Amino acid sequence: MFHFSLHTNANFSQYFSSDYPGIVYMKMKEKFGSDFISLFIPGACANINPIMGYKETGEILSEIMINKIEKEKDFIDRIELGSIKKEVVVPFKNFEEDQTERIEKSGWPDWVKEYFKREVEILREIGKKEAKTIIQAWCIGDIGFVSFPGELFVEWGIKVKEESPFLWTYPCELGGDYLGYLITKKVWENGGYEPLIARSSLSSWEGVEFMVKEGIKLLKKLYKKGVKNGEN
Repeated sequence: MFHFSLHTNANFSQYFSSDYPGIVYMKMKEKFGSDFISLFIPGACANINPIMGYKETGEILSEIMINKIEKEKDFIDRIELGSIKKEVVVPFKNFEEDQTERIEKSGWPDWVKEYFKREVEILREIGKKEAKTIIQAWCIGDIGFVSFPGELFVEWGIKVKEESPFLWTYPCELGGDYLGYLITKKVWENGGYEPLIARSSLSSWEGVEFMVKEGIKLLKKLYKKGVKNGEN
């Protein structure tokens, strides 16, 4: 199981691709045998894109992991496991506000601008102003994980790590639901394409902030119940 904060979008083609996680799997399988299973967990990488090819990225990651695995030692102590989840209601952006200026300043070509204009119209017709979704957290010993329902910006991932009580914490995006880009206040104020209102970017930045705070609360609750007190 490996966690990495980078978009899996380096291998563009007409086909579906496993991108760099697929390269990691193949390299690990070559090393450890055909029964090897790889589980990739994407970190907060909504605004982190690759600067090298997917094969090179996968090869570098697999080399690091193989070196670590070969040096690992048997662990005979007890490991605490825990999990928790919470249903929350997340407010959407205000679809009724005029988005013309935002769309024009986005830098997209005209045909993409038209797409976003249609997206606003569709969301206005649907009429939803919020969504119920799930925040999930779990732990393996003193390692904490928390997942969010969309593409989480790296700044939120850093905040989660800073405020988590666990020795190691891994924020995970695209967990169990999809509300699109999970933006920050700064991104909303600065503009660009990620905060443009669309079905690929539903939640307001305040809604994302709320989800992040709830995720941190879940981590703290897990830690207090399990790791701190030595309970299952």
